[in-house]
Amino acid sequence: VGDGDDSLPGDYTFVLNIIIPSANNLVIVAYFRESSPGLLASDSDAAVQLFRRWVSEDDAFRDERLKLIPRVAKGPMLVRKGVGAKPVLLGKRISVFYFQQPAAFEVDLDVSSDRFADKITRLVRDAMANSVCLDLAVTIEGRSDAELPERILAAVRCDHIDFKKCTVTLPSRKRL
Repeated sequence: VGDGDDSLPGDYTFVLNIIIPSANNLVIVAYFRESSPGLLASDSDAAVQLFRRWVSEDDAFRDERLKLIPRVAKGPMLVRKGVGAKPVLLGKRISVFYFQQPAAFEVDLDVSSDRFADKITRLVRDAMANSVCLDLAVTIEGRSDAELPERILAAVRCDHIDFKKCTVTLPSRKRL
């Protein structure tokens, strides 16, 4: 990808890495592949063309277009109100980091970089995560008729996660 070539290999992987504020450096990592062979080679699908363009553009373009659509499928009213269900352009709200390889593209979302997102995430993580079912969908925002309709790029369900059980003890580092 790059140098005017916006084609993607058939075994392309999209990685979504959500960095959750925590003393234990929690992350949710999800890997996605195309739903049917040859989909990313399609020239007739506006969403696929937009995705290929998004991958080949710079971070400023990516930040303007990467959209998260959250939905609390089950959970306390406080969480449903705090998370909402309104799409948000991620690059305008939180720090987003992009890492590109020939057969993969990774997006790292630093939730702690926005005060409100950090507060809601901490509330859910510390008090209510094991009673919440949260759906997160990602799309690339289309802004012209040629880029529409938008289509979900990736989606993940976080269902009753007990973050207290998601700890890993790292080995101590020996000093030289």
